[in-house]
Amino acid sequence: MRVSSSLGLGVVCTVSALALGAFGAALYLAPATPPALADPTAVKTVPVATVPFADERPVELQLTFNAPVQITSPVDGVVTAFRCTPNGALDSSSSSLSIDGMPLLTIATPTPLWRDISPGDTGADVQGVQDFLNGRGGELTADGTAGLRTIAELVRLARAAGQPDPSTTTVQRAALLWIPYEGAPVSKCSAALGQAVAAGTEVATVAGGLRGADVDLRGQELLPGAREISVSGESFPLDEDSRIRDPEALSRIVGTPAYRDALADGASSLNVTMSLVEPVEAASVPPSALVNVGPGTGCIVAADHSAVAVEILGSKLGQTLVRAINGELPGEVDVRPGDDVTCG
Repeated sequence: MRVSSSLGLGVVCTVSALALGAFGAALYLAPATPPALADPTAVKTVPVATVPFADERPVELQLTFNAPVQITSPVDGVVTAFRCTPNGALDSSSSSLSIDGMPLLTIATPTPLWRDISPGDTGADVQGVQDFLNGRGGELTADGTAGLRTIAELVRLARAAGQPDPSTTTVQRAALLWIPYEGAPVSKCSAALGQAVAAGTEVATVAGGLRGADVDLRGQELLPGAREISVSGESFPLDEDSRIRDPEALSRIVGTPAYRDALADGASSLNVTMSLVEPVEAASVPPSALVNVGPGTGCIVAADHSAVAVEILGSKLGQTLVRAINGELPGEVDVRPGDDVTCG
């Protein structure tokens, strides 16, 4: 069957008309240009966003140490095993040194062991042993008075270190190799395999314990507020004169990878990050919003044309961080305030 040419032409015209109508409707209904794509010169004000500001900055942590400590053999005999490496550490709670085939349990306490300890004995050396044992799973009352549980916990570690028949009635000084603190870096190994040693003979020298840590802030302008440093991801509070003297905090610093690496390299300082313990609230504004910029200060203009003097705290991701010197920050800020603004 043949379709007339006039009918075909009519269909084509109808479809074309519908298409043109749809196109016109689309143009009519198309949304305005998204704000993100708008001409920047058309934007006059932007909202002021508030963000926490911790004033993070790199600083150098200066370390001060006690004098090196000599590690001595507690007994006479021949060295039959000695695991000692310069810049390494004598393994506490295990055995680094064996004399006449007897593994000595390495024990780290602040007060050197100078006697055998029996139940009822008291003193700082006893409390050091109790703290050491509690750090290895013991559940002792570290009151500085030796009891049967103190002896039993030490027997457990001595057997784990390889001692076949440790004393179950006393803490025997002759069965222990004393070091001043955990992870003490070895600076010198003095004894050799097969060497005959007497009680009191030096077998190694370790670095003295960390006595203090200081941050030098001379010449730096800081916001008021307590500060802390971050070492290997751990936070340590600074006292008012930017020092750390707390023994527990110093012990934690000694246990960080950054500290161990520094000592292995012979360094006496660490590069760390310092920040406020409690961040302050800052406003994030475009740099173009600031006028009358001076040393650490400037001015911003609110949407109602009022001027606000601000303290410039820093910058982040292309934005300037500020806070009002007096009063409050506006909700919106003029991003093109001009040069004729006067800050009160």
